[in-house]
Amino acid sequence: AVGPLAVYGAAVDPKDGVATLRAQGFSKLAVADAERSAYGVATGELIDDLGLSDALKDKLVVATDELDALAKVDKGECQLAIVPLGLVRPRQDGRVWEVPEPLHAGLPHAVGLVQRKDAHPRAREFLDFLFDAATQQLLAESGWQRGR
Repeated sequence: AVGPLAVYGAAVDPKDGVATLRAQGFSKLAVADAERSAYGVATGELIDDLGLSDALKDKLVVATDELDALAKVDKGECQLAIVPLGLVRPRQDGRVWEVPEPLHAGLPHAVGLVQRKDAHPRAREFLDFLFDAATQQLLAESGWQRGR
């Protein structure tokens, strides 16, 4: 599966998150720590690519990870967060802007099954569950894209 980024919070324009970030009508933007998170790295790249690194540097609040960044918005500590779309699309509260592919291609997530004599017998069942059509539909509805 591929996990796209999203800008989340009450201050986001769900049709144009770039305009939201450029207008800077918020005091704090939560981002995952790039030292600990691939999504944190991707967020930094997005901000750099938009030419907003200097403009946003005093507004950035570095969270431990993606869940912590989201929690900072939920607790009112930050007005916006850049997080994986899969964390916020299920909320269906209209406070989400999905970062489009020209700006961010999404982060790939892989799964594999190790073939060993002593491998857990339920591992194959889990893999079958992940690739089941109903599960794939649920993942898509939650903001995950099918892997390339």
